[in-house]
Amino acid sequence: MTRGQNKDEAQPQAQTLGGYVRQKREAAGFTVRALAAKVGLYPSYVTRLEQDLMRQPSPEKLQRIAEVLSVGHEDLYALAGYQALKRLPAVMPYLRAKYRMTEETAEELATYFARLKRERRIVERTAPMTRKADDLGFGSPESVKWENL
Repeated sequence: MTRGQNKDEAQPQAQTLGGYVRQKREAAGFTVRALAAKVGLYPSYVTRLEQDLMRQPSPEKLQRIAEVLSVGHEDLYALAGYQALKRLPAVMPYLRAKYRMTEETAEELATYFARLKRERRIVERTAPMTRKADDLGFGSPESVKWENL
C-alpha cells in the first residue's frame, strides 16, 4: 500500500457473488466448513458458490448466508442477478422470507392479518410508497422514498 492510498483502494473489490461471499466469510473469520455448518448447508455448496459455479443460488440460502455474515441480503441478491422487485411482496411471503416460522405459525399470522384487514379496512399497496420532498417540508420537488427517511 502506497502513502496516501487508503486500505479499500489497496484491495480489489469483489466483482462476483462468489468473490463477495468469500471476502465477507474470511473477514468474519469463518472457514468454508464453519460457515456451511452455521447456515445449514454442505461445505461443497459454499465452495461452489464462492467459485461462482452456482447458476442460480436459492434466495432463501442467500438470505441465510447474509444473516450469518451480517451483510444485506439485497447485496447478495443483486450479485446473483436477481432483479429488484417492481412491486411490494405480499405480507406472508415477506414474513416467511424474513422470519423462520412453522407452517402453523404462518397460517395463524395469515388468519390474524386477514381479520385486521377486514376490521380496519386496510388496503394493500402494490408499489412502494413515494412522496414529494416538498410534501415533507423540504424545498426540493424530487421524489423521496419512505425507506430513506
